[in-house]
Amino acid sequence: MRLLLRDVWLGLLRDKAVNALLIATMAFGIAIAVFGYAANDAFQRSPLDDRAAQSLHLVELLDDQVLAARNANEELQWTLDYLNRHMAYRDALALLHSPYPSQQTAILHARTQVNDLQRTVRFCNRDFFTLFEGHFAHGDRWSLPAEQQRRHESVISLAASRRLFGVDNSVGRMLRIEGVPFRVVGVLQTVKGGRLIDAYAKQVQVYLPLGAIHDLVARPFVFGPRGSLEQPRAQLLASDSRLASVWVSLPRADQRVAYRRWVDNYLHHQQSTQRQAPPRRARIRCLALAQRALLPIPTAARSAPIIGLIVLLATMLTATRLLLARFFADAQLVGIRRAIGATRGRVFWQHLLEAETVGIIGGLLGTVVAAVGLPLLNVAMPSLEVRMTMNLQTLGVAVAAALASGVLAGLYPAWQASRQPPAALLGPVR
Repeated sequence: MRLLLRDVWLGLLRDKAVNALLIATMAFGIAIAVFGYAANDAFQRSPLDDRAAQSLHLVELLDDQVLAARNANEELQWTLDYLNRHMAYRDALALLHSPYPSQQTAILHARTQVNDLQRTVRFCNRDFFTLFEGHFAHGDRWSLPAEQQRRHESVISLAASRRLFGVDNSVGRMLRIEGVPFRVVGVLQTVKGGRLIDAYAKQVQVYLPLGAIHDLVARPFVFGPRGSLEQPRAQLLASDSRLASVWVSLPRADQRVAYRRWVDNYLHHQQSTQRQAPPRRARIRCLALAQRALLPIPTAARSAPIIGLIVLLATMLTATRLLLARFFADAQLVGIRRAIGATRGRVFWQHLLEAETVGIIGGLLGTVVAAVGLPLLNVAMPSLEVRMTMNLQTLGVAVAAALASGVLAGLYPAWQASRQPPAALLGPVR
């Protein structure tokens, strides 16, 4: 074994330029494969930690008419599923009176004027910031008394603080929303679960208490056909138009059972009071179990591992050609070794180990490139909804790709080098 390893090392020291090209080729393929896997993995992972994902639930009041349309048209399934995530504002307010969730929030959005600029504003309860793991750079969320008394307080993002006030810490400053002053009580660094909510997650930079919708003239966004854009805002809020989504934290099984019973009783009561709405039923979905439905992976992210694999296969084919050229350039030396007693198996294993060593070195270099490149990609694409990281799973993929690519690229060249008879390889040695 020691002699075999020595022969492998000496073989690598010859043709340094070819070996450097082989290492660079393998490193490129493995780096691209790691980038592709990391992009897909970032969208597959829950934006919240495991404990929060297990307890966070989306409450849906399913409309039988919408479900019938969904089942009849596959192309509209995701759109209608998205529609089902929203409910009438008055339903959302009623559900917030349930005593069973540990935390709960209703969420709706409106486009309105903030300091003379048009901005998308999110109206929500204070529990929103803990449910979706909001991290504050300065200050904190508004207090429960402020929410109950409908005080004019607000939370803004760090980007909004810089744009509107020119500073990172704008706590205590006043926003003017439609001319109404709102005091800034917190500046958000990030909201980890923001992309769970809806398509407006990346646009939202201003957060107001849910009750503030009644103090402004802003019209909330309407999801679905019900309601008319010409309706007065007060009628819109009182209508069956789908305006709000409701999220609750139910960490215990008894809470989930009791809350489901409470929501079913609410719907039964609404139907028995002759409310003008089609029959509905509740669906309460846990994020950990329904992430794929709530967070569909973009086509580009789904395709990224396939593209990475194709690039890796292409680099392996290139490496195979280079290894064939390199091994046959040393054919006379192989012939001499065969003539003095080296077996085919020894020649085969020497060349295969040389290829595997190149693969490991290339894999190490490609992994380093990916580890450095992923944070740079995150910085270069700040609008990306997720952060790509080199976690243990991604590192495992890189190691497996390096080991497999070295073996597969070197298998055929090593076999070709070992099967040649000594007489065909001998000739004048350079």
